[in-house]
Amino acid sequence: MHARVTIAQRDRSEMTDEAINIFRESVMPEQRQQPGYKGTLLLVDQAQGKGILINLYETEAHSKAAEQSGHDQKQIGKFAHLITPPVQEVYEVPVYDIEMGRATTHTRVTFAQVQPDKMDEGIKIFRDAALPQQKQQPGYKGTLLLVDRATGKAIVFSLWQTEAEMKASEQNDHYRQQLAKFAHLFTAPSTQEVFAVSFHDLG
Repeated sequence: MHARVTIAQRDRSEMTDEAINIFRESVMPEQRQQPGYKGTLLLVDQAQGKGILINLYETEAHSKAAEQSGHDQKQIGKFAHLITPPVQEVYEVPVYDIEMGRATTHTRVTFAQVQPDKMDEGIKIFRDAALPQQKQQPGYKGTLLLVDRATGKAIVFSLWQTEAEMKASEQNDHYRQQLAKFAHLFTAPSTQEVFAVSFHDLG
């Protein structure tokens, strides 16, 4: 599976509700018709005016076709009056472990830079050591790991039923312990951001 990730910043402070309505009513009906489409996750940080859109596709070819066909540009154009020009990137999805349900509300997003030649080692540690412990945390609803093997970029989305449960996973030292498993692979300190789940079309 591959993901096309779009990161956008709002251009007007009042745009969030309008943008989400456009997304639900105009973008998603067309997105679901794209060849190889596997799901969508929309995350919003209202305070910072930042949004992350993850569109999942069966293959890398499908994700690239969405751009080459003009589909992506058409959808972004619907928000041109609301956002600054977004950044788009394509990632491999080596880990997809999600059972969202209706209650999922918050996502912790961890951005990491890994030595490119150590990416396979990092994925193995994530699957074998980090994920099993993550799944034992109260309120856990899912994990999505995205990687770019060429650049060493990695993004982890951990999904939680409530904001309180997400924060508890940090306060009980679980999150720090998980990061420590990858410290020897990082080329720079990881960074974290918190988003609300504004929309999802996932299993």
